[in-house]
Amino acid sequence: MHVSHIEQPKKQEEEELINPDNGKLVYNVNPLPLSLFNFVFDFSCLEEKEEEEYISKIIEPSIIKIYKKCRENLLKINEIKSLARQMIFEAQKFIRYYYDISSVSLRDIKRFNIFYEFFFDYLKNKKESFYKIDNSLNSENYKLSESDLQINSINLAIYICYYIRITKKNVREKFVEKMNEIFQFRNFLDLPLLEMEFISDKIEIPIGIAKNNVLLENIFSIFCAINARIPLFIFGKPGYSKSLSVQLIYKSMKGSSSKNAFFKNFPKLEIYPYQGSLRSTSEEVEEIFNKANNAMEKFTVHNKETISMILFEEMDLAEKSSNYPLKNIHSLLEIDLNDEKRTKISFVGISHSVLDADKMNRGIWVSIPKLSDQDIVSTSKQIAESYNKDLINKFEMFFIHLGETYYKYKQYLKENHYLDGKEDFHGITDFYHFIKYASKEISKNINTINENDFPLIGIKSIERNFAGLKLGKKDSVEIVKNIFKNICNYNNFDIKEYNPIKNIKENRKEDNSRYLLLISNSSEIYYLLSSILDDDDYDDYDDYDDYDDYDDYDDYDDYYDYDYYDYYDFIIGSQFKEDFNNEEYQMKLIKKIQKYMEKKKTIILKDLEPVYPALRNLFSQNFAVMNGKNFAHISNGSSFRFYSLVNKNLNALSILI
Repeated sequence: MHVSHIEQPKKQEEEELINPDNGKLVYNVNPLPLSLFNFVFDFSCLEEKEEEEYISKIIEPSIIKIYKKCRENLLKINEIKSLARQMIFEAQKFIRYYYDISSVSLRDIKRFNIFYEFFFDYLKNKKESFYKIDNSLNSENYKLSESDLQINSINLAIYICYYIRITKKNVREKFVEKMNEIFQFRNFLDLPLLEMEFISDKIEIPIGIAKNNVLLENIFSIFCAINARIPLFIFGKPGYSKSLSVQLIYKSMKGSSSKNAFFKNFPKLEIYPYQGSLRSTSEEVEEIFNKANNAMEKFTVHNKETISMILFEEMDLAEKSSNYPLKNIHSLLEIDLNDEKRTKISFVGISHSVLDADKMNRGIWVSIPKLSDQDIVSTSKQIAESYNKDLINKFEMFFIHLGETYYKYKQYLKENHYLDGKEDFHGITDFYHFIKYASKEISKNINTINENDFPLIGIKSIERNFAGLKLGKKDSVEIVKNIFKNICNYNNFDIKEYNPIKNIKENRKEDNSRYLLLISNSSEIYYLLSSILDDDDYDDYDDYDDYDDYDDYDDYDDYYDYDYYDYYDFIIGSQFKEDFNNEEYQMKLIKKIQKYMEKKKTIILKDLEPVYPALRNLFSQNFAVMNGKNFAHISNGSSFRFYSLVNKNLNALSILI
């Protein structure tokens, strides 16, 4: 029996997040009859000179509009226009060269206009208002001329329209080099990095979350796309803070009721979530768009400063559906970009793999690069520091070694298991919990801990987060332990054999522990698991020996809450194909699981594939916290969605045979 986490990451075939199912087309394309060949015209694509002319004409209205807003212009309008035209032209050319001829279009230039105007207003308001609120800000940022603001707006608009879509880090570096040849005021990345830090500092980041570049980039792009009303797609592997970033923005953007003064200057955000799945339909997608649009119209009529936003999660799953739920999304996302009076809703789509170019061309997108070794080490230290700054002041090298251990383990998987589907079994989510567990254990005894404790904490954290994978004659736990031992030079430390049963028991007794995925080759796992849990619960039943108030009850059954103290239950799904797409069956399963979520329970799940997507936030433990209690968002289609209370002592175990 192997123990792993419950959220098994999906396999990505390439670093560029290519969707392996892109070959499954929605429409059949038949050859044209010979009689129509005389009416076939190849318009090809624009020549470079023609494209520059198009760019110049498209950006001219926005450049003039902003220029006229400025009282003092140190630069001539033609200088600003020339800078924008050259940067857009080179950016389009660069993306087309490294990706595909259809990866950029004239729509990107129109989106540049919208972001250019948005960033100018944003930077101007920030200069005039926010410094009064927070005088700790760098005063140099508030001595900028209006010409500087126009240049900065071009910088940020190019960044969000083109830079963030690039997946590979080395290609991003080449893009920056190309932009710096034209943009000679400073390094192209300096201002975007400052703005990302500025916005993230205004958001309450929970303990255990690293403010790394992935999170900052996600937060910045979501914040800007929402307020500019431009559709946004975020592509990245599980654990890359996609849903978390949306949740943080949602908590922060409460309009005039926002906790931070910065967000009081922006509208309130209302989210209409939709969970994509293999059962999604185009009718459900249209319904959620109608709800969001109707709400936006009401907000506009009543002059409410509120943005209506659709959050479409697991878009890649929906794209694989035989119901073709995304066939109408092009028209739903299409807007008149020249209409200044548009009351367009915002849209954020989240996917593990890229969608087809036609869909992505309706908005901007973020392609999250893989973390480098330096990123991993930096993230490790940031997570530890979020628990206690003394963890890094006193034990920095230990957390550096933990980061190096994970990176070398991933390198091992890449070199030896790229073809057998095991490379991504353990992902960045496991790394986060690897560091969190070690941070919490050290924080408990930070003043009394000694050198002999660190090997034990490291080994225990490895056992909790990197089990469940058989790699030849060895298992993943043994391999990660050896890497950790070599990096930390713990050669004299005796590593004990991994005991999955002991780890199951310990995990079950901890508050807010990770949910488990149990992998076994035998159906006897049911009996073994029952024996483990029965034995583990015996002591808990013995603790319940206070019967002083029994006389106040008519019946012993009224006094003793059997349902509460029946500590575990099996929920096993149907094997009938008819039940897989049966909505009534799915609702029954969800309601049953919901009942257990609110109690101090251990639930063992098996064959529940039809409802796993609906319970995605539960299994990933991506909870919304209200009044100190955890709530999981449950969504099944466009009509069935709600937040359900999750007991902090809930344990979920999923069985895979």
